Amino acid sequence: MKALPITVLTIVCAVALVSCVALKPADVNAASYLGGNDIAGIIEHPTQVQAWQTLGALNHTGNPQDNYKKAGQPRAVSPSMADRLAGVLLDKRSYFVSSQIKKACAPEFGIVVTFSNQQGDVDVFFCFQCAILRVEATDKEGKPMTGAQRDFDPSLNKIRRIVKKMFNGGVDLT
Repeated sequence: MKALPITVLTIVCAVALVSCVALKPADVNAASYLGGNDIAGIIEHPTQVQAWQTLGALNHTGNPQDNYKKAGQPRAVSPSMADRLAGVLLDKRSYFVSSQIKKACAPEFGIVVTFSNQQGDVDVFFCFQCAILRVEATDKEGKPMTGAQRDFDPSLNKIRRIVKKMFNGGVDLT
């Protein structure tokens, strides 16, 4: 077997190393997945957290806009439950992030959890059938903030358990 010259071996190793680095996912924090640091700050430090079912989920209207309307009386979320949910939402490992794969699911958001503090309000809408969440937020003056929509497949079961406890098990999250 003939030995390869050192320069060819060096080039092959360098190309392999660059290829591996290019395939490594970017180290992005969860704040960017949710719409930015301001939104993440409200989720991390709320003064009030409430949960609702959406009008679409309660009345099965079939109107997609009703999936964004809060319905019924809000449920006050305990600080410990809010912390648990915020911990999952703020963990970048909770999300499936790929620009290559798109779900063929049209989300029907059935639950919305609102995190509020002096900086604004953040609504997190959940579709448990598609494992997709949508973040919509307004600042303290009511102006819209940049939100996001994310696949939360890796944390689906954790979030489902937390939300089910918020509603004392009295909500269908399938």
